Amino acid sequence: AGCELQDNGECGWTIVQCPSTDPCDDLDCWPCVDGECLPEDEVCEPGEMFDAADGCNTCECPDSGLVAEAACTEMACTTACGSASDCEPNEFCDFSSDDCGLWLNTTMGGICQTRPETCDNGGPGACGCDGTYRTNDCELQGVGTDYQKYGGCLEPVSTARFRCGDTICDPGTERCTISMNDVAGEDEPEFYSSCSPLVEDCAQGDCSCINLDFSSECFNINGHTFVINQGG
Repeated sequence: AGCELQDNGECGWTIVQCPSTDPCDDLDCWPCVDGECLPEDEVCEPGEMFDAADGCNTCECPDSGLVAEAACTEMACTTACGSASDCEPNEFCDFSSDDCGLWLNTTMGGICQTRPETCDNGGPGACGCDGTYRTNDCELQGVGTDYQKYGGCLEPVSTARFRCGDTICDPGTERCTISMNDVAGEDEPEFYSSCSPLVEDCAQGDCSCINLDFSSECFNINGHTFVINQGG
């Protein structure tokens, strides 16, 4: 093949810079992949921290600016809940104090936990947050509800009586009184429970007609009246 005479008198070929074949060169955006500008939810500023898609972990944006390539923490995620309806079908809403969030100033005071698959048989009986009765707290969690230590469920032997702590009361004539124990000690109970007469013309579960002092509070627990005294 022939050649071109160069300025120095030698025969050679002129080197021509070929045009770029990157389709992103003609687009005013970054990052760009295969000639397409990525949407805002797929890009980030290199070095910035942002929430992961699971809502509980965090990620650091890489030099590429691509969210998909970000390095994220891998902590186990927890989900706040107020009842089992806020959790997955295989979970229950767990309240750390076993009071179903009674004292919390929020409706989302629990954490979704996986339901136990096996439990020991038997027990003294236990009430769930939704009024379910089982023989122990593990069985309650297995059917999707946490343990309510104050009671509030109907006894299985006689559905005419409801559980009040470690005793049972007549829903037609009595309310439950819980008195917190001021005495600390390994063998001391957290509270004492007893049945008290319902106020005349005051329906079961109605706290509006209960006169309380500053240290007491009334709750409707699954349709039953509970007066909890903070003092011993």
